[in-house]
Amino acid sequence: MSTFDSKMATAMTVCIVLFFIGVITLLIAVSPFGLVLGTGLLVGSILLMGLSVLMFGICLTVGAATRSASVAKARSGPKQRIAAKIDRVWVTDRGRVVSPEEVDLKSPGYHVVLMTVDGRSHECDTAPEVIRECVEGSWGWAEVQGDWLGSYMRDPQLYMQYSGR
Repeated sequence: MSTFDSKMATAMTVCIVLFFIGVITLLIAVSPFGLVLGTGLLVGSILLMGLSVLMFGICLTVGAATRSASVAKARSGPKQRIAAKIDRVWVTDRGRVVSPEEVDLKSPGYHVVLMTVDGRSHECDTAPEVIRECVEGSWGWAEVQGDWLGSYMRDPQLYMQYSGR
């Protein structure tokens, strides 16, 4: 979990706790014991519940806006054509790793880890048309833009040169 996700989870937990405190104070305010304390407790509990619902809505809005901005950022930057080996390939469906042969995926995600000539690994998201060309252990030319693998073309000469065979 990233730092941002952790902070959002903490803020949402605080909102939920404040909401329940507001509900409890509202119940106390409308009880016979609350009549002795006055209307200030009633008004305070309503404000506390309203504030917690408002904060919860702000957390959801900020979280959604930040997520969409991070997706746009992942695909930004210059296109680069690099020689790379396909280290790992996997498919996810709503966060769950699935077999590439599975059908009826609701929200598939396609992921590849590239190993560059200098030994650095680069994890990328990609499209189903591209992942069909990605065979683990093969060397080829990858077009990468940010964290997006736009295309991959296998090259036997790169395989011979870097695999030592």
